[in-house]
Amino acid sequence: MYEEADADRFDLTVSPEKQKIIYDSRDTSYSIEDPDIHLLFNDQPVNLKEIRVRGKSATRYQRKSYVVFLSDPISVVNKSGGSVKELSRFKLIALAMDYTYIENRVAFGILEEVGIMPLFYKFVEFRINGQTQGVYLLIEDPEAYYYDIGSEFIIRRGYNHAIDDSDYLPSSYFIHYEVYEERFQEIYSSLTRYQGENLYRVLGDRLNLDLYFRKMGIDYLLQNGDYTDEIYLYALVEEEAIRFYPIPWDYDDIFSGA
Repeated sequence: MYEEADADRFDLTVSPEKQKIIYDSRDTSYSIEDPDIHLLFNDQPVNLKEIRVRGKSATRYQRKSYVVFLSDPISVVNKSGGSVKELSRFKLIALAMDYTYIENRVAFGILEEVGIMPLFYKFVEFRINGQTQGVYLLIEDPEAYYYDIGSEFIIRRGYNHAIDDSDYLPSSYFIHYEVYEERFQEIYSSLTRYQGENLYRVLGDRLNLDLYFRKMGIDYLLQNGDYTDEIYLYALVEEEAIRFYPIPWDYDDIFSGA
């Protein structure tokens, strides 16, 4: 048994000048570049490739969120103290708007129970130059997960079904980016072209409706106030056709109607 599984800690060291820039910057994402930078995980140095300030709301605060890229993976014990997950790309979410640190954890636990949260996650402590930044949510990067399971294409959906972000890395099927994008847009163009059973069939060919409807049900149950752009969709090729699968994301706005 790993007795310290619930006490994982990351320590980032940068120059005092860079620390001030991180604290003072607002509404911008960037890679932290500093000749003095290094990162420890549970007091052990890791081979840091890049650490980047990321996100939307968290960039407006001193306490930022980050995406971490490592040259060599680290072994992280899962939240129940059981199996070990190897991670080389993950996010450290500041939970700046999650005042009780509980919304994401509650939602992810429920999503996991119903089989629609595939990502590894757990709470950790994050420090900069020895100063604690509080509790962070470490979560496996969806843009690393999709590749590990044989997908070539993942998007983060935005408002009005726009593509806010995407990652494309052809490795198995070598399908062009534009083909994946067109297949995604067909989900929405079908809504005005078909009805009834035909609509259900066409949508089901392009999107795993079972998982998507489960997510919608949990969103309704938890009164998720920000579900439109808090979802990733990754593509798999099944029977020579592209089909999208959902990854829920960022549930700090649950119980919005309570």
